[in-house]
Amino acid sequence: GRGVAIHRVDCMNLRAQENYEQRLLDVEWEDQYSSSNKEYMAHIDIYGLNRTGLLNDVLQVLSNTTKNISTVNAQPTKDMKFANIHVSFGIANLSTLTTVVDKIKSVPEVYSVKRTNG
Repeated sequence: GRGVAIHRVDCMNLRAQENYEQRLLDVEWEDQYSSSNKEYMAHIDIYGLNRTGLLNDVLQVLSNTTKNISTVNAQPTKDMKFANIHVSFGIANLSTLTTVVDKIKSVPEVYSVKRTNG
């Protein structure tokens, strides 16, 4: 064999194979919206105007939407006009990460939010 392949229930290629029913395994996908206690680390870089309260506004969003903030690093650009903020935090699923990023993008004077690898 060539390992395991996942097919849709209505896949015609699968049904065309001889004795296909003997080769089937039941599988389940974890619901991304479940209230699982699992925590995944997410890392984002935020770029915005270096104004009083920017970091506080970003952290307020994170504290209201994430499980745990583990790392925060904020530095102004050389000209002191802009700020680069790197944050690592725990999330339950990708849907939560999308919500967090969207909410941070709506913070005044935040110009970009990008997911990073750490």
